[in-house]
Amino acid sequence: VCMLQNRMLAWGVSEGRIASEQKPIWLLDELIEQGDQWIINGAPKSGKSLVATQLALAIASGGQFLNWKNQTPARVLYMDFELKDRLFWKRFLTMTAHNNVTDQTIERNFFRCGDFQTTDVLDPVEAKKMISIVNEIQPDLIIWDVLARMHTAVENDNSMMGQVMRSIRKISQPAAHIVVHHARKSSPGAEGYNAGAAGIRGASSIHGEADGVMSLALRDGQGARFSLRFSSRAVETPDEILLNRTEHLIFVSANDSDNNTLLTSLKKALSGHTSVSAAELVNSFCAEFSIQERQAKNYIRKCVANAWVRRERRPDKTYEYIATDLLTDVSA
Repeated sequence: VCMLQNRMLAWGVSEGRIASEQKPIWLLDELIEQGDQWIINGAPKSGKSLVATQLALAIASGGQFLNWKNQTPARVLYMDFELKDRLFWKRFLTMTAHNNVTDQTIERNFFRCGDFQTTDVLDPVEAKKMISIVNEIQPDLIIWDVLARMHTAVENDNSMMGQVMRSIRKISQPAAHIVVHHARKSSPGAEGYNAGAAGIRGASSIHGEADGVMSLALRDGQGARFSLRFSSRAVETPDEILLNRTEHLIFVSANDSDNNTLLTSLKKALSGHTSVSAAELVNSFCAEFSIQERQAKNYIRKCVANAWVRRERRPDKTYEYIATDLLTDVSA
C-alpha cells in the first residue's frame, strides 16, 4: 500500500507541475540539453565528423555553433573509432586557431580517446570498458564517432539497433552525447538532396531512440555547398541551414559567408578611403563578382541595408557611398 501511495504521488499532477517548472540545463542554448542523445548523419566525405568536432569545440570553449551559443565551457570527450591521431589533431588545431581559443581552455575541457578501432556496446565486457573511460573523464558531452564501429548487430534490425542506441545512452549517462552515423546512399537522380532524418542508414529505431538529428549533405549546383537539416522532439529548430566551409574547416551559414565576401569587396572598393562614387562602386562590384550592373546595384543595396555605407548626393548631382561607423566595427 505504501509503495502504491508513493507511486501515486510521484506520478500525480502535483509532481508533474514541479517537473514542468524545472529549468533545462543547456550545453548549447535551446538545442542540446544535459542527457540528450543526438545523431549527426551524412554521406562519406560530407563532413559529418568535422561538424561534430566543431560542435564539440564550441561546447569545450564556451563558444558558438552556428545559431546556438554555449554560455559556459564544459568538458567534452571525443570517442574516435575512425581517424588516426595525427589527422584528427591536425584538423582540430586548425579549427582552434581560427576560433582564437586559448590553450588553457582547451587543455582543461577537451579530451579525445582514439585507443579503440571498434567496440560492441551490447557486450558487457566492452561496455564496461567504455563506462570506465566515461567515469574517469566525467564529461558533459560525449561524441561517439562512428556508430558502425560500435556494434556487431544487423544494422537494419529494429530491435537490435534500438538496444544499441539505448546501450550508448546508458554508457553515456548523465552526459549529453552525439552519435556520428552514415546516411544511406542516394537514389539515382537524388544526388545532392538532403533527405534529413529519413536518410539515416539502417533501422528506423536509430532515429526513434534519439532526441534529435542533424543531417549533413553536399549540395549540387550554384550557391551554398552544404545543407544541414534538423529533426528534434523537444526543441524548435530551423528546417534547414545552408552552409559553406572555410579554409579553416569551419562550417558557417551561407548568408554569413556571402556577407563576408561582400564586406571584403566593399572594403576593396573603398581602398582605405571613407567614400566612393556610385559609378566606381558599381564598376568595382561588376569586376569583382563578374556580374552585370543590375546585380551590382542589388549588392550595393545590401551594403546599405547592412548599414555599412550610406548613400548621399553630391553637389554635381551624382551619388556617392560613405562608410559608416558600423563598417569600421565589423572590419575590426
